[in-house]
Amino acid sequence: MRATSTTPVQWLFPVTTLIHQTPSRTTSSISLEKELYDRARGVEFLYRLAVSLALPASAMYTAATWFHRFYMRYSMEDYHRQDVAATCIFLATKTEECGRKLRDVAKVYCSKLSKQKLEDIPDDSREVEESQTAILYTEEVLLEALCFDFVVATPHAELVDLLDTEQDKPEVEEYAWTIANDS
Repeated sequence: MRATSTTPVQWLFPVTTLIHQTPSRTTSSISLEKELYDRARGVEFLYRLAVSLALPASAMYTAATWFHRFYMRYSMEDYHRQDVAATCIFLATKTEECGRKLRDVAKVYCSKLSKQKLEDIPDDSREVEESQTAILYTEEVLLEALCFDFVVATPHAELVDLLDTEQDKPEVEEYAWTIANDS
């Protein structure tokens, strides 16, 4: 596999590695089905956090990419998917220039975990404090796992250019956006 100008070699994996050689599979003996399920649930949780924080799509896509990259370095058994998802969101708010305070991310995180309304969770609650600590702790591990490589190439910009040249094909455009968003 060759690296493109925007994707370093360290983030390109052969399919066999993605299926059989993730840390969750090699060090923790987590089944492929469980790992895929947990990754999907983690990204779903990440998206729900992002929507509640009114983040732009670019921040969601970046955070989701980092989530998957993280689990190519660490086992899902060692770091809970919800902690990693919240941490990826917090870091993405910094790099995608849509900053949110740690307390706000932690409060939304607590709200999603406890299924309480956001306004019912006090800013100074023990749960919010513990969530902030968990996010900051996990952020250190995330930064190390990412090798401080914050660049994420998404297909969206290229898709806009491509669709500008191919006008009057709404069905193709709809399929293209669906594939780009789901990937």
